[in-house]
Amino acid sequence: TRLISTPPDSHIAAELGGVDCLACATPAYFKTFGAPPSLKELAQCNIVCSAAVGKKLTIRARRGQERHEIIVSPLLRSENFQFLKDAVLAGSGLGMLPYYQVREEVAAGRLVPVLTDYRFSLFGTKAFMLSVVNRYQTMAIRSLTAFLKLHAREKLAELSQEFLELQPVLARKERRSAGASRRA
Repeated sequence: TRLISTPPDSHIAAELGGVDCLACATPAYFKTFGAPPSLKELAQCNIVCSAAVGKKLTIRARRGQERHEIIVSPLLRSENFQFLKDAVLAGSGLGMLPYYQVREEVAAGRLVPVLTDYRFSLFGTKAFMLSVVNRYQTMAIRSLTAFLKLHAREKLAELSQEFLELQPVLARKERRSAGASRRA
């Protein structure tokens, strides 16, 4: 499965659904470096995300009708989201990670999301199942592919709805936290 905006022409692509990303880090990271108060400050953070090695990354952020783009140079990059999540949990930086990857850690308070009024996109907001063109797929492969597509679509739709319901809650919590830290 890949998170991309447009699938490559050289593969068969089946759209699975939408994917939401969160900007998040550990409480200890924010205690040491502070949380970015705005999108502009995001570019100065130690960003951990999936990105092409050696290239700057454009993070797209949307809040209502507002559209923004921020150019960042990630501190740590990888194609492996599990590795990236582990790095963020170890305090290596602020992660730009798919909600499905960090939802349990956010719920448990091990990761704290920031700039929660925004919906982020790094490479697109859709997940695709990619496969190579093969005219002679066995019935077992076709059945497995159909099963995976069906269940992945259902789960991504569920997670997307969960994120939409959670986003205003996270934003209120973030505003309260920012207000409390300003008073302290």
